[in-house]
Amino acid sequence: MRKITFSSLALLLMLSCSQSPEEKASALIQESLESMFWHPETYEPMRMGIDSAFAPLDDPVFYEKSLEICKLAVENIEYIEKAQDAENRMNSKDKAGYAQAKQDFDYFNEKVNMLNDRIQDYGKELTAMVGPAYRFIGYKVAHRFEILDNMGNKVQKNMVYIMDEKLTKILAEYDTESKEYIMVQSMYQMWIDDAMLEK
Repeated sequence: MRKITFSSLALLLMLSCSQSPEEKASALIQESLESMFWHPETYEPMRMGIDSAFAPLDDPVFYEKSLEICKLAVENIEYIEKAQDAENRMNSKDKAGYAQAKQDFDYFNEKVNMLNDRIQDYGKELTAMVGPAYRFIGYKVAHRFEILDNMGNKVQKNMVYIMDEKLTKILAEYDTESKEYIMVQSMYQMWIDDAMLEK
């Protein structure tokens, strides 16, 4: 009985080692889809591309901190606009509403300053993570597929998966059409453009 178990294990290891990168990535993606969608059996792959993933820009931790900065920046813009509105009300001829407008102006400005400090702190953390050079961390898999969503509608999804160096686990997965992903990628592009200008 032990001999059979050992042989089976050896066979599984051999099959695992003989799989192509695309087959390994596909198996991980299908496993992930089972927890994301109610109808994983309707999954139809359309296109897949595998490339090397490098820190910092492909690092999931770096991404999460970048996303936090983006969210804080969006919130900050809202407070800046509210502070400007309060300032306009302070300068209007409505003297009766001046006190309330001044109170609103001070409150929103305080929020702006607080968020600026938090953005600066996250910015310092990201700068510390960049390091002197890019570092290989695994693979980035861009994948387009069709599947029935949780409402039973056929949809096409564009996903990016960050996988470890041996293609044995998914480190992060992103819907490339989500607002959060687009915001972070836009921020990355601005950094890249700035770096190119400095050269």
